[in-house]
Amino acid sequence: MRLNKNNIGQDTRNRRSKRLRLLGENYSKYSAELPLPVDIVSWIGSCLSNWEEARTDTEMYKGKVSVAYEVYQTAFKDAGDYYVKLKQLLLALINDLGKGDEVIPEYGIVGVVPARRALFLTAVEQFKKTSDDLRAAGDGRVLDAGLVNRLVSKADASDKAWHDAQKQQQESVLQTAKQRELYTGDTIKLRYVYAAAVLAWGKKSLNLPELGFEVVHKTGRKKK
Repeated sequence: MRLNKNNIGQDTRNRRSKRLRLLGENYSKYSAELPLPVDIVSWIGSCLSNWEEARTDTEMYKGKVSVAYEVYQTAFKDAGDYYVKLKQLLLALINDLGKGDEVIPEYGIVGVVPARRALFLTAVEQFKKTSDDLRAAGDGRVLDAGLVNRLVSKADASDKAWHDAQKQQQESVLQTAKQRELYTGDTIKLRYVYAAAVLAWGKKSLNLPELGFEVVHKTGRKKK
């Protein structure tokens, strides 16, 4: 993999991994002729493992987010499909009784099922409240309480899944920011090491590639 000259701040994730690996593997060979501050030397010893751990964690959190949203979408669809079934069953009951002009709007079952999460939860609440009120009044235009409670449970499950997905998203954002912060800090240290190496050996030194940097001639061409 070519290292894009020494534009360290433009490293891709894979390119950064290669720079850090070369530096970690080979610095000890040159430590006598390229002395560096203690904190930089200490960083070199763990820079690759810290970077790879951050990369792994970032991808892991992204994967969790993907799974969490899939769980939510499945739960939301399940609740919506069940709502449709209860709506159809209730309409059949009301039509069979021959009196439903005023109660259908009370249930909120006019039109399509809300596609937005908040509106759907509101629709389920309205369905449940109307069922409870009519049942308490002895009105026969209600479904079995167990069916309605199951709808509420499915809606609650979809809402919980949504909040879980949001939590995973927030954790993923924090981890991505943590990796970006590590990248920035490592960039500063890599630039320091490069500057120190150039000062000690010059820009044409063949030692540079072993530490993760490229040899650049005055013409700007990389050494073949």
